[in-house]
Amino acid sequence: MTMHSQISEFCASIGSDSMLVQGAGGNVSWKDGGTLWIKASGTWLRDASARNIFVPVALTELQQEIRQRRFEAVPRVLEGATLKPSIETNLHALMPQRLVVHVHAIAALVCLVRRDPWPDMVRRLSTRWKPCFVPYHKPGADLARAVNDAVVGSPGTQLVCMANHGVVAAGDSLDEIRDILADVGTLLQGDQMVVASEIRREPIEVDATWCFQPVDDPIVQGLDMTASGLQRMADAWALYPDHVVFLGASPICHDSVGAARAYCNVQGGPVTDQAHFIQDVGVFSLQPLSAGKLVQLRCYADVLLRQPAGQQLQTLEHEQVAALLNWDAERYRQQINLCK
Repeated sequence: MTMHSQISEFCASIGSDSMLVQGAGGNVSWKDGGTLWIKASGTWLRDASARNIFVPVALTELQQEIRQRRFEAVPRVLEGATLKPSIETNLHALMPQRLVVHVHAIAALVCLVRRDPWPDMVRRLSTRWKPCFVPYHKPGADLARAVNDAVVGSPGTQLVCMANHGVVAAGDSLDEIRDILADVGTLLQGDQMVVASEIRREPIEVDATWCFQPVDDPIVQGLDMTASGLQRMADAWALYPDHVVFLGASPICHDSVGAARAYCNVQGGPVTDQAHFIQDVGVFSLQPLSAGKLVQLRCYADVLLRQPAGQQLQTLEHEQVAALLNWDAERYRQQINLCK
């Protein structure tokens, strides 16, 4: 089996595991001589066995740009590929290992969205690996620069933990990568809470022509819909880039069904697929949520429901959220995922 085939199978496997990958999130790459093969922007890792989601770029010249600290360099696509390489291509190119895997693992995100998460994380992870920590930076050039400086300052690093973002695992074989990801899941379990399950809601009629449909996910419906729970959600909404990109800068919360109806009437009916959080009732949408939004909503519930009571969380600043939402690279990912 070729390396391409092996990695495609690996990607399809982790891409189907919502504890590691959510929708279009995450990236995988491998180096083959002077070529870097990397997942195309906006594609889903779970589709890797069914279609070609990888883009070849010129690795040697990109590494030369990185050595000159030109982290904003645009990778040159080879062989006339039509898809765009991931916005994290330069991060993958700067890692010295042959294989690089970036995922938004739930076990890691639960820790990485907390204030001052690193002392506890390094205590757990360093039992097997040499991890390094990178504070939050906007994906792309800013993040690549920060990761490069962290890796240069810590030779031999195979696990990079990025605040309010995710982890990067690097190795020279798929077995190494599997070991790292497995340990991230087990070593970071710690004090995680049990998630509610099997919670169902009924549709809510708005008028004679349309109604709120409950989001069909029991974990999402397990979010705390009390007044205090909604306030916590509003205070801890913008936790990491993909959540903001696909679900917006703030949640749509209503203190009653009547308030939700009034909001929608003012908006003129079901215009977009958005989640509505209704106090003491549940999570609903006027149109079925796109697959891209649904997996991000589930990811958010998986992260928030695993936080101990009173846990202080670190959200993205308003300027950081605006930088993501006004970025052409992220608008492209949104467009690619509209058909999902």
